Amino acid sequence: MTNENIQEFIDRLNNGQFKDTILLRQISEYVFVSKVRQKKNDLRNEPKFSLTYYDFFFIKNDNGEFVGAVVDMYSDLHWYITPKNRKKGYLVNALRSAILPYIFYDDNKNLETQRITITKSEIGELNYHNSKKVALKLGFKATNKEESEFLLTRDSFDWSEENINEINTCLNEEKLNEFRKRISYIYQDLESMTHELQMAYGDIYELESLKELSNKLCCSKATIEDIIWENNKVYNKRRP
Repeated sequence: MTNENIQEFIDRLNNGQFKDTILLRQISEYVFVSKVRQKKNDLRNEPKFSLTYYDFFFIKNDNGEFVGAVVDMYSDLHWYITPKNRKKGYLVNALRSAILPYIFYDDNKNLETQRITITKSEIGELNYHNSKKVALKLGFKATNKEESEFLLTRDSFDWSEENINEINTCLNEEKLNEFRKRISYIYQDLESMTHELQMAYGDIYELESLKELSNKLCCSKATIEDIIWENNKVYNKRRP
């Protein structure tokens, strides 16, 4: 993930050109966790089979403009602030109040430590010193002589400024119908492929897993409907 990529995502957010490619969930007043796709899924595009979907944390300023991002790359963090918004405290405040607490709270990761790498030869001396200053402010400690690797433990993190407040987004009937159609297309395609394999190679044992997956897809439409209807019901109850 390069700074150029992140700047492109920030530009798309600020220009409103991110529908279905940058999915946002607000976790604090100024921070949004996100899943990012380079482009909307399309059968005409080259298929990708990847388990690498990093969490992005996009940062806003008081004017509602996106000014930076932190990418959670599992064993490392990569952060970037747009040039005109540097040295204004956005990054430190976002990391301290929302991003690092969110990462440490994540039950799926169950992290006790967070590591970052800051390499002078890759980002230049000025950026190195600025990033190092941010890391030290947050409580990271250098773990090697070159001071290129830093570690923060869950216990040593200052939790006093943690201020996470997650906000659900209410999905409408149009989005629900879109999900129904997409699941239906996927189900039909998988069924078709399974039948073609069955006709070509017989009713072999290896097809069982595809049949099970097909059955789960068939049931998933109802699951998606339940998720949306139940959560929209809760959302509407809370509205004044």
